[in-house]
Amino acid sequence: MPSCNVRVICRFRPINKREQDEAAKGAEETGFKLQYVDETEVLVSNGKQSYNFSFDQIFPPNSAQVNVYDVTAKPTVEDVLQGYNGTIFAYGQTGAGKTFTMFGPDLPSNDVPSDLRGIVPRTSAYIFDHIDKDNSKREYAIKCSFLEIYKEVIRDLLNPKNTDLKIRESPSRGVWVDGLTEEFVSSEQDIADLIAIGDNSKAVSATQMNARSSRSHSLFLIMIEQKEEDGTTKQGKLNLVDLAGSEKIAKTGATGQTLEEAKKINQSLSALGNCIHALTEANRGHVPFRDSTLTRILQESLGGNTKTTLMIACSPHPFNVDETIGTLMFGKRAKTIKNTVKVNKQKSAAELAALVSTLKKEIASLNQYNFVLEKQIEFMKSPDYDPSKGIPKELLVASPMSASTGSLPSATSTMTPSSSSSLL
Repeated sequence: MPSCNVRVICRFRPINKREQDEAAKGAEETGFKLQYVDETEVLVSNGKQSYNFSFDQIFPPNSAQVNVYDVTAKPTVEDVLQGYNGTIFAYGQTGAGKTFTMFGPDLPSNDVPSDLRGIVPRTSAYIFDHIDKDNSKREYAIKCSFLEIYKEVIRDLLNPKNTDLKIRESPSRGVWVDGLTEEFVSSEQDIADLIAIGDNSKAVSATQMNARSSRSHSLFLIMIEQKEEDGTTKQGKLNLVDLAGSEKIAKTGATGQTLEEAKKINQSLSALGNCIHALTEANRGHVPFRDSTLTRILQESLGGNTKTTLMIACSPHPFNVDETIGTLMFGKRAKTIKNTVKVNKQKSAAELAALVSTLKKEIASLNQYNFVLEKQIEFMKSPDYDPSKGIPKELLVASPMSASTGSLPSATSTMTPSSSSSLL
C-alpha cells in the first residue's frame, strides 16, 4: 500500500485585542522577530534563539478563508470522495483561531458571510456540489456524527444524553465509537443543522485569552459511501477535528471548573505530543495511543490508514511567542509521520465470482503440478530408477487432471537428470 506524509499547514491569525492591550515590549526591544520568508517557510525569534520552520503552506494574517480551505481541506475531501479516509485537525494555543478556521465565526450558519465560512461548511458544500455534477448512475449515502471529548469522556453532541461512550476497534472497521449517533444527510443544509445542534451542546467558557474558549476537543465525522452500477462500493471517512487549545493558566486566569478543564485539555494534548514523538523516533517502539481518549480516537490518523492534514494555528505577537514556537515545533515533528493508505473498496458480486473462478483454476493447476511431482518422486525412489536415463516420458505427462490448464511451469522444466538426483 502507498504511504504519504502528514501534511502540515500553518496559519497566523491577526493580532487580537488582548495582544493590543498588553503592555508587552515591542519587537525591537525584546528581539522578537517574525518573518514570512516565502509561502512555505517562516522565521521566528524570541530574542534568544531564532528558528526556521518549513511546512506545506504558511498563511500570514488576513489570509482569506477560501484560500485556506483550497490548500488545507479540498485535497483531502477529494481523496475521501475517491474512497480514502481523511483527517483534518486544528492544533494551537487557546485563542489562536482554530475554531474560526474549522467552522467560521461564532454566528448562526445563515448569518455567516460567505467569505468567512470555515473548512467544515465549505467541505459540506463541495461534497454536495460534486454529487450534483456526477452524471453517472452512482448512488451516494452520506451520514454524519458529532462528538466531543470533555475531560477524557466522550459525549454525543447530536444526542447529549449519550455520554461516556466507549471506543472499539476491529480489523474491518478500525477504530470507532460505540453507540455514537449517525444521521443520514441529503443536503448542505442538513449538515449545517447538525452542526448547530452539536454546537449548542459543546462545552465552552470565557477566559482572559478567549471570550468563547472550547473546553473540549470536538470531532465532526462525515461518512461517504458510493455504490456503482455493477454493485462495487467504496467508502471514505472524513474526520474534521477542532482541538481545544493548550493553555497557560497565568494567561487565561482559569479557576475552579475552568481550571480543571484546562488541566485535562493540557494533559490530552501532552499525550498527543508523546504519540507524535514516539511515531517519529528512528527506532519506533511502543506508541502510547491508549494514554488518552484523544489519541485513541486519532490513532488511525497518525501512522494508519488515513490521509492526514494538520492545521497549526499561531499568534503573530511577541506576547505569545513561546506558545507560537511550541506550536511550530509540534507541526515540524508531525510532518515527518508517514501514513499507509488504501482505497476502501468492496468488489461487486460479478468481480468476486470472476476472482473465485480464477482461484479455482489456479488450485486445479497446483493439484496437477503436485500430482506430477509425486509420481516422479515415487519413481525416483523405486529400484527401476537410473539417474543416467532420467525419468520416462509417460511420467512427465501422466495426470488425472490433464484437461486443466494453468500458468505454472511444467514439472519437466526442473526434472532434468542432473537436478533430479538431488531429490534423493
